[in-house]
This record gives sequence, C-alpha cells and structure tokens, in this order.
Amino acid sequence: MKSLPICLLLCVLSSAVAPAHLAGASPSSAASMQRKTSKLKGTIKSVGAESAVIVPADNKQTEITFRLTSSTEKTGSLSSGDAVEVEYYFEQGQRVATALAGKASAR
Repeated sequence: MKSLPICLLLCVLSSAVAPAHLAGASPSSAASMQRKTSKLKGTIKSVGAESAVIVPADNKQTEITFRLTSSTEKTGSLSSGDAVEVEYYFEQGQRVATALAGKASAR
C-alpha cells in the first residue's frame, strides 16, 4: 500500500517535466531563453565573423569585445565607425551578442 502514493507522486512529477520536451524545447535551450540580457549603444571599432569591438557611447576611452555566434542577429549598417546597439548576455566571463543593430541602410 505504501508504494501506491510513491508511484502517484512519481507520475505527477514526470508529467510536469514532459510538456517542455513535447514542445521540442530541450533543457539547455529553455535555459538559454531565460538569460538576462543587457543593451549597449556605441560605435563599431571593428567587426568580424566571430567578434565585434565596440566603443561605448558613454565612455569613449573603453573598448568592449563581444563574441558573435551563428544565432547573432545582425541588422543595418555594421561597418567600422557606424553607430550600433548591442544586445548581449554573459557566458563564461564573455559578452555574447544576441543582436547587433546598426543604422538602417538607405534605400
């Protein structure tokens, strides 16, 4: 008789975890969607395939490097000297850019 309440408890706990997996979200992607992001406005000093160096608008004496990934969204003009807004999070002591938004290109 004591095993029935334990079995019910396990069934309830396992069903609470299942919806995230059924929706196609892995535990690691669910965690990444909950990262706290910050924004920074500045000027692009350099930008490449794997990193961007930005001079913050509020401190022209500083240069901040952001790691770019295949999922970093890039919009607008992103050349050296262009104004940019960076959205990023910290991962293992590095700033990782989720988005680089430059000035809209003239059409």
